[in-house]
Amino acid sequence: MPTAQSQPEWRVQPTPLLTRDTPAQRLLEVHFPMGRAPRQAQLQVRVGEYRATMDLGLIHPGDTKAQFLVPEVAAPTAGEARLTLGEASWQGEFTLAPARPWTVYVVPHSHTDIGFTHTASEVAAIHDDNTDEAVALCEMTQDWPEGARFKWTCEVSWQLQNYIRNRPPEALERLRALLRSGQMEVAAFYAGVHTDLCGVEELIRSLYFGAELRRSWDISVDTVMIVDIPGATWPFAQIMAKAGVKYLIISDNNFIAPFLRFTDVPRPFYWAGPEGSQVLSWYTDEPQWVYIEGTKLGFDKGYTDVLLNLPDKLVKLEQEGYPYDAYQVQFASDNCRVIFRPSLIVREWQNKWANPQIKVSTAREFFQHIEANHAPEIPVRRGDWTSWWAGTAVGFARESAQARHIKEDLAAAEKLSLWLAATTGAEYPREQLVAAYDDLLVFDEHSGTKGLAIPKTEERQLRALYEGYGYIQGAATRTEEALQSSLNTLAAQVANDADEPTVLVANPLSWERSDLVETALPEGVGDAVAVVDPTSGQTLPSEPAGSGRVRFVASGVPACGYKAFYLRAGGAGTGSELRATPQGCENAFYQVTIDPRRGVCRVVDKALDWALVDEQLPFALGALVGFQPKPTRKFNWEAGTFNYPELYDGTPVPGELVPLPEGTADVSVVSAGPLSATVRLERDAGPVRWRQEWTLYAGIKRVDVANTIIPQESTEQEGQVFGQWLGYFVWPFQLSNPRFRLELPGALLTPEVEQLKGGCRDFWVVQHWAAVYNDDYSIVLSAPDTPIWEMGRNAPSLQQYYPQAVSESAMLWARAFHAAGRKGSHESPFGRRDPLDLRFSLTTQAGALDPLAAAHHGWGTLNPLLARPLPPRQNGALPGGAYSWCQVVPANVLLVTAKQAEDGDGYILRLWEATGQDTEVTLSLDEAFGPFAAWQTSIVEEDRAPLSVRGRSVTLPIAGFGLETVRIRPGE
Repeated sequence: MPTAQSQPEWRVQPTPLLTRDTPAQRLLEVHFPMGRAPRQAQLQVRVGEYRATMDLGLIHPGDTKAQFLVPEVAAPTAGEARLTLGEASWQGEFTLAPARPWTVYVVPHSHTDIGFTHTASEVAAIHDDNTDEAVALCEMTQDWPEGARFKWTCEVSWQLQNYIRNRPPEALERLRALLRSGQMEVAAFYAGVHTDLCGVEELIRSLYFGAELRRSWDISVDTVMIVDIPGATWPFAQIMAKAGVKYLIISDNNFIAPFLRFTDVPRPFYWAGPEGSQVLSWYTDEPQWVYIEGTKLGFDKGYTDVLLNLPDKLVKLEQEGYPYDAYQVQFASDNCRVIFRPSLIVREWQNKWANPQIKVSTAREFFQHIEANHAPEIPVRRGDWTSWWAGTAVGFARESAQARHIKEDLAAAEKLSLWLAATTGAEYPREQLVAAYDDLLVFDEHSGTKGLAIPKTEERQLRALYEGYGYIQGAATRTEEALQSSLNTLAAQVANDADEPTVLVANPLSWERSDLVETALPEGVGDAVAVVDPTSGQTLPSEPAGSGRVRFVASGVPACGYKAFYLRAGGAGTGSELRATPQGCENAFYQVTIDPRRGVCRVVDKALDWALVDEQLPFALGALVGFQPKPTRKFNWEAGTFNYPELYDGTPVPGELVPLPEGTADVSVVSAGPLSATVRLERDAGPVRWRQEWTLYAGIKRVDVANTIIPQESTEQEGQVFGQWLGYFVWPFQLSNPRFRLELPGALLTPEVEQLKGGCRDFWVVQHWAAVYNDDYSIVLSAPDTPIWEMGRNAPSLQQYYPQAVSESAMLWARAFHAAGRKGSHESPFGRRDPLDLRFSLTTQAGALDPLAAAHHGWGTLNPLLARPLPPRQNGALPGGAYSWCQVVPANVLLVTAKQAEDGDGYILRLWEATGQDTEVTLSLDEAFGPFAAWQTSIVEEDRAPLSVRGRSVTLPIAGFGLETVRIRPGE
């Protein structure tokens, strides 16, 4: 006879599945140890008064469970079971409670990777075909039972933008009908961008095309899907809410991102933005490849597979305390074709099971159910959902730097174009600016440079790279053309009654500035010129910049305006206490000391008598440091070997600092006044040659550091991220009890304090500035070319998977570039192995951090003043001298955008409160705009409420870190 045994692997597991029988039957599972040979199985079961003996048939090797039915109960009921498997048997007791109601929403879509699997143009064609197929399947199943009808979600609006361009009107009308009926949905996000790498206006534009579809097609567009990327920047919650987005799904790929391991964020939750607006949010809990939840549950195979897998998922959710009666399942893969099987499975399921209900659905349906039935129960969480993936930007450091400049130049071009169109009638280049934003968004999409993960031929990879890098080249070209055209138009429209050569300096930012500017000299003017401020009559510090150019400090350039400066023969103004020698440089504010072997070893703020550098550490200030990750195993895409321990469990990747070659740098003086004092250090540093210049200025309290990285010959190393020499710039500041703060695209962040658990603590993406400070001193550092920063650690932290921020010191690390790679297989074909410029600018303050002063430093660094020679004796539509188109008061509110309205109805002005203070802001326009009315709009330009206009000013409240959008309608 079989011998009864007791083993921990054996158990009876109730599931929530109920048949459609009357009375209903309940599905239970019996779990048992895996066997090595086929075994006959028999089960004896009792539930209350019910008793049965069941022949479970032949159990095959590898099987670990069997399913059986018992009558449903009305109250918790004791049960017992005895399982016989061949010669072994097990028995035990269990309790059966009434089945919990469930609705499972299965969301079919195709994850959009622009590149990665196919070239960008091929990806667009795949999604065009998918939309055709989805339309046909939706129409074919319209008379199927609710829940089984085929439904489809276009994951990003980029899919529809291409479809609209490529399909005839009759195809568009069929699609529109299904979108209006709710059988199809288009999500609002333009493309799956790294939100933390975007500028604030770029993030806003990522929702513009979805909003345009909502208005012009009269459809609901209220869900954002962020697929693959494990996180999103905090201000995006505000941007979504103010764009009419109610719902957010993040399918958080935990590839090199242990979000699930570290997080305590519930599902779902209301994600509150920095100023308080909220979006109902959800994230997936599948640890590998996130959006293939449906595949893991069997929806790509058949009914039997779903019956085998789905009960375990629902039981696990109940055991983990998931409190709601609905659950969402993503069903997608990378640029996959439409799969119809879920509808077939659900139709069969509906015939057999009353609970759970399974519905093929669009993305929003789950949220609508949850919000309608559980809104008061849903918790609110506030903080940055810091992504673990933005560090990939250092893999294409030159283009990442270029993208940062484009964001700033594009905003400047848009402002100047709008102001000129509004006040002089100049043409506004709307299509050019929109196309530049679209190109920028596609480049910032998470597939990066669009190189194929597994290229079949070198020719295909080169084609993919030309297409992918072509987006950043297209954005750069369009932006540069728009900016230069606006500056040329401006110079042609400003009146100038002076006989002497004149330079016009434009300031696109919303506060008055005195800052460095460089410009071409007017024709016929030699290098020996003095620059004169016509307002004060003073000669300004200036110096030749080479190639017929001059550099000077432009004083008092009005906010959102311009100012003319005269060029006169004679000596330039001189800088007080400005000097430079091979031992260092000095001005009225700072003294910089250089050790030819170490680098810059000492910087003193003279007014504060404060030495910034921790001289006990082995690093010079701004030193280039190599870091070598040490992966423990190979990562083999081609073989499908995903066996790094660090991929999903958060095991740190070991690494070490790579010492640079010993030796003395070549030190030389580049300039010693009258405007700047610059000292250059140059040396070989492993696989690169490194040139560094330290510059101080007359009358400007800041230190500029310019690095040029010149690639040398290097050997191939494995992997695209792993096993590569990484270049860091280290900033070993000396500051007791340091605190850190940084600018996000639309908010400020204190690491750890304002972050969701599970978000990245290895690094942070910095927009215009980062700061380290205490109650006595503050250091503000701006990096025009380098977005990835690590803070507070004594060593770089590449993939250390910190569960919380660590504060060991006042050190900052700029993760800057890869020094070696795959011999060009992922490099831009537009500029292979060119020198890389990486610049930094720092300033210091007494006392705790002043975020407004930090903003002025950071935004000013990334937005240099713009200049053009101004013809003498010129008539123009705009006044000469100094002029401002508009003013924003108080100064803690920045004008981040000025543009023509998308519908052509007036002008759009966007304001951002930059310090976290609730404020009443006044926006004033010059009389050149004529009479106007004003409306407060949504962030995507939908009128909300009229604003009172007093004289030429509009006043409105703005929350701390709030973004507010105003429409100006001229002639009213």
